[in-house]
Amino acid sequence: MTSRSDETEGIRAQTRLIVTHAPTQRFDQHGAELLQVRGTVVDASRRHPMVVVRFAGKHQADLYRWASPGKHLAVDGYLRVESWTTADNRTGLALLIEARDIFPLNDPDTSPSRLGITSRPSTHTARRAPTNGSDVVEAPTGADRADMLRRMLADG
Repeated sequence: MTSRSDETEGIRAQTRLIVTHAPTQRFDQHGAELLQVRGTVVDASRRHPMVVVRFAGKHQADLYRWASPGKHLAVDGYLRVESWTTADNRTGLALLIEARDIFPLNDPDTSPSRLGITSRPSTHTARRAPTNGSDVVEAPTGADRADMLRRMLADG
């Protein structure tokens, strides 16, 4: 997903993010709609401040539906450090990334029932000749199918 705004410059950042808050729709200073996602950086060695990602690309609606709390995103964009003072005189700090590209890292929910595709379990089972002399017939495994495909390609 590529942003339509290429005028942002600064420190280039690429990170993995775990979404912590539901995404929100916002507007930039020019009135263009953008998507804002808050989360934490995936880093086992140190703790980072909260990350706010703003994305003005084409697929905001898809990303809005997908980026729920707990999901992983790969973010590529330009980094700024934002700070502010709270009412009780403490300083808040956040990393702001103006995203150029955002890629979901979790598989989206692809349940056939959610896509409007219904399927029934098969009434027949795949069978193969027993190789150990028993009457038990098993369905081929993925490795068996891969071996058969390799043999077919080698014969062809």
